[in-house]
Amino acid sequence: MNTNTKGRSETASRVTRGMGAAVLSAVLVAGLAGCMTGKIAANEPVAQRNAVAPAGVDRAAPADRIEQQMARQAAANRANSARFAGRTADRVAEELGGGSAAAPVAAQHFPTWTDRITAQIAHDAAAPANPGPGMTADHLDRLLDHAE
Repeated sequence: MNTNTKGRSETASRVTRGMGAAVLSAVLVAGLAGCMTGKIAANEPVAQRNAVAPAGVDRAAPADRIEQQMARQAAANRANSARFAGRTADRVAEELGGGSAAAPVAAQHFPTWTDRITAQIAHDAAAPANPGPGMTADHLDRLLDHAE
């Protein structure tokens, strides 16, 4: 059994040891957190994580192919900027569409729950009724053979 011979109570000693452990762990955590924050040198390039690729760029291609594709797109954009300079967007669309204004795109209709139920009811009404509800398959085979 632990006995305290210096006249202090055993509870105060436990509290002091607990506080010492808490202070020590706080100092260690702060020290480790300070060590783990790295600094980037001024001359190192910064890589952007989860970068968003421009529209039309195939991210599965190798980096050199992506660079070539983006260079081709930039050249095409510069050429089109010079070609259509000073024109409004609707005139550019007419010219690209062959002189006629593009027809508006109709919205696609997705069936609703009611549409699905209505279609199921129409299908069930068009399907022939079950000739023998509750009959076994072998009994239906005998009836069909007899009907022929």
